[in-house]
Amino acid sequence: MALFLGLPAVVGGLLAVGWDKPPTIVVALTFVFTLSFLVAVIVVLQRHIMTSDRVSGDTLRGAVCVYVLLGVAWAVAYRFVSYLEPDAFNIAGHFVDQGRSLALHIYFSFVTLTTLGYGDISPIARTLAWLEAFVGQIYVALTIARLVSMYIADRSTRADGEGAGVSR
Repeated sequence: MALFLGLPAVVGGLLAVGWDKPPTIVVALTFVFTLSFLVAVIVVLQRHIMTSDRVSGDTLRGAVCVYVLLGVAWAVAYRFVSYLEPDAFNIAGHFVDQGRSLALHIYFSFVTLTTLGYGDISPIARTLAWLEAFVGQIYVALTIARLVSMYIADRSTRADGEGAGVSR
Protein backbone atom coordinates (compact mmCIF):
# COMPACT_ATOMS: atom_id res chain seq x y z
CA MET A 1 0.00 0.00 0.00
CA ALA A 2 2.85 2.39 0.85
CA LEU A 3 4.45 1.87 -2.56
CA PHE A 4 1.12 2.17 -4.38
CA LEU A 5 0.31 5.50 -2.72
CA GLY A 6 3.70 6.88 -1.71
CA LEU A 7 5.69 6.24 -4.87
CA PRO A 8 3.35 8.20 -7.20
CA ALA A 9 3.37 11.08 -4.69
CA VAL A 10 7.18 11.20 -4.70
CA VAL A 11 7.42 10.83 -8.50
CA GLY A 12 4.79 13.55 -9.03
CA GLY A 13 6.60 15.86 -6.65
CA LEU A 14 9.90 15.28 -8.44
CA LEU A 15 8.28 15.86 -11.83
CA ALA A 16 6.73 19.13 -10.66
CA VAL A 17 10.09 20.45 -9.45
CA GLY A 18 11.41 20.76 -13.01
CA TRP A 19 8.52 22.94 -14.22
CA ASP A 20 7.99 26.60 -13.48
CA LYS A 21 4.22 25.98 -13.69
CA PRO A 22 3.56 22.22 -13.71
CA PRO A 23 0.47 20.88 -15.51
CA THR A 24 -2.61 20.87 -13.29
CA ILE A 25 -3.08 17.11 -13.71
CA VAL A 26 0.42 16.43 -12.33
CA VAL A 27 -0.21 18.71 -9.37
CA ALA A 28 -3.68 17.27 -8.70
CA LEU A 29 -2.51 13.64 -8.86
CA THR A 30 0.48 14.42 -6.66
CA PHE A 31 -1.80 15.96 -4.03
CA VAL A 32 -4.28 13.08 -4.25
CA PHE A 33 -1.59 10.43 -3.80
CA THR A 34 0.17 12.40 -1.05
CA LEU A 35 -3.05 12.87 0.91
CA SER A 36 -4.08 9.25 0.34
CA PHE A 37 -0.71 8.04 1.63
CA LEU A 38 -0.88 10.24 4.73
CA VAL A 39 -4.46 9.22 5.49
CA ALA A 40 -3.56 5.53 5.09
CA VAL A 41 -0.66 5.89 7.53
CA ILE A 42 -2.88 7.77 9.99
CA VAL A 43 -5.58 5.07 9.79
CA VAL A 44 -3.09 2.23 10.31
CA LEU A 45 -1.44 3.93 13.29
CA GLN A 46 -4.75 4.96 14.85
CA ARG A 47 -6.16 1.46 14.47
CA HIS A 48 -3.10 0.08 16.26
CA ILE A 49 -3.45 2.65 19.04
CA MET A 50 -7.14 1.99 19.59
CA THR A 51 -6.89 -1.82 19.47
CA SER A 52 -3.82 -2.07 21.69
CA ASP A 53 -4.34 -3.89 24.99
CA ARG A 54 -1.67 -1.98 26.88
CA VAL A 55 -0.27 1.52 26.83
CA SER A 56 3.43 1.35 26.03
CA GLY A 57 5.95 3.92 24.94
CA ASP A 58 5.27 2.86 21.35
CA THR A 59 1.56 3.48 21.82
CA LEU A 60 2.19 6.98 23.13
CA ARG A 61 4.73 7.77 20.40
CA GLY A 62 2.24 6.48 17.83
CA ALA A 63 -0.43 8.83 19.18
CA VAL A 64 1.96 11.78 18.89
CA CYS A 65 2.86 10.71 15.33
CA VAL A 66 -0.82 10.59 14.36
CA TYR A 67 -1.35 14.10 15.72
CA VAL A 68 1.63 15.43 13.76
CA LEU A 69 0.56 13.55 10.62
CA LEU A 70 -2.92 15.07 10.93
CA GLY A 71 -1.30 18.51 10.81
CA VAL A 72 0.86 17.58 7.81
CA ALA A 73 -2.10 16.05 5.93
CA TRP A 74 -4.17 19.21 6.45
CA ALA A 75 -1.17 21.32 5.33
CA VAL A 76 -1.09 19.35 2.07
CA ALA A 77 -4.83 19.93 1.62
CA TYR A 78 -4.38 23.66 2.28
CA ARG A 79 -1.52 23.77 -0.21
CA PHE A 80 -3.76 22.25 -2.86
CA VAL A 81 -6.52 24.79 -2.10
CA SER A 82 -3.92 27.54 -2.41
CA TYR A 83 -2.86 26.12 -5.77
CA LEU A 84 -6.47 26.11 -7.00
CA GLU A 85 -7.37 29.49 -5.47
CA PRO A 86 -4.19 31.60 -5.19
CA ASP A 87 -5.63 34.22 -2.85
CA ALA A 88 -7.30 31.74 -0.48
CA PHE A 89 -4.81 32.34 2.34
CA ASN A 90 -3.70 35.67 3.75
CA ILE A 91 -1.01 34.80 6.30
CA ALA A 92 1.01 37.52 8.03
CA GLY A 93 -0.40 40.21 5.74
CA HIS A 94 0.47 38.58 2.42
CA PHE A 95 -1.10 35.93 0.25
CA VAL A 96 0.57 32.54 0.01
CA ASP A 97 1.94 32.10 -3.50
CA GLN A 98 -0.17 29.51 -5.32
CA GLY A 99 0.60 26.51 -3.17
CA ARG A 100 4.38 26.79 -3.34
CA SER A 101 5.06 27.73 0.29
CA LEU A 102 4.66 24.52 2.28
CA ALA A 103 6.14 26.12 5.42
CA LEU A 104 3.30 28.66 5.63
CA HIS A 105 0.71 25.94 5.06
CA ILE A 106 2.24 23.81 7.81
CA TYR A 107 2.19 26.87 10.10
CA PHE A 108 -1.45 27.52 9.23
CA SER A 109 -2.34 23.86 9.73
CA PHE A 110 -0.84 23.58 13.19
CA VAL A 111 -2.27 26.94 14.25
CA THR A 112 -5.66 25.53 13.27
CA LEU A 113 -5.09 22.07 14.79
CA THR A 114 -4.14 23.62 18.10
CA THR A 115 -6.97 26.22 17.82
CA LEU A 116 -4.69 29.24 18.30
CA GLY A 117 -6.31 31.46 15.65
CA TYR A 118 -5.18 33.36 12.52
CA GLY A 119 -6.07 36.12 10.04
CA ASP A 120 -8.40 36.39 7.06
CA ILE A 121 -8.85 33.46 4.68
CA SER A 122 -11.25 32.61 1.86
CA PRO A 123 -14.52 30.68 2.38
CA ILE A 124 -13.18 27.34 1.11
CA ALA A 125 -10.10 27.70 3.29
CA ARG A 126 -12.35 28.56 6.27
CA THR A 127 -14.28 25.33 5.73
CA LEU A 128 -11.08 23.28 5.75
CA ALA A 129 -9.93 25.22 8.82
CA TRP A 130 -12.99 24.48 10.94
CA LEU A 131 -12.94 20.83 9.80
CA GLU A 132 -9.31 20.53 10.90
CA ALA A 133 -10.02 22.22 14.24
CA PHE A 134 -12.89 19.78 14.80
CA VAL A 135 -10.82 16.71 13.83
CA GLY A 136 -7.92 17.89 15.98
CA GLN A 137 -10.03 18.34 19.08
CA ILE A 138 -11.95 15.08 18.59
CA TYR A 139 -8.67 13.21 18.03
CA VAL A 140 -7.13 14.57 21.22
CA ALA A 141 -10.25 13.92 23.30
CA LEU A 142 -10.86 10.36 22.07
CA THR A 143 -7.24 9.23 21.98
CA ILE A 144 -6.33 10.63 25.39
CA ALA A 145 -9.50 9.12 26.91
CA ARG A 146 -8.67 5.73 25.38
CA LEU A 147 -5.02 5.83 26.49
CA VAL A 148 -5.90 6.90 30.02
CA SER A 149 -8.52 4.15 30.36
CA MET A 150 -6.04 1.56 29.05
CA TYR A 151 -3.37 2.83 31.46
CA ILE A 152 -5.72 2.65 34.45
CA ALA A 153 -6.90 -0.84 33.47
CA ASP A 154 -3.31 -2.01 33.06
CA ARG A 155 -2.25 -0.62 36.44
CA SER A 156 -5.28 -2.22 38.08
CA THR A 157 -4.52 -5.58 36.45
CA ARG A 158 -0.87 -5.44 37.54
CA ALA A 159 -1.83 -4.49 41.10
CA ASP A 160 -4.33 -7.37 41.30
CA GLY A 161 -1.81 -9.79 39.82
CA GLU A 162 0.79 -8.94 42.43
CA GLY A 163 -1.55 -10.05 45.18
CA ALA A 164 -1.11 -6.83 47.09
CA GLY A 165 -4.65 -5.69 46.38
CA VAL A 166 -3.54 -2.07 46.54
CA SER A 167 -3.12 -0.01 43.42
CA ARG A 168 -0.12 2.28 43.21
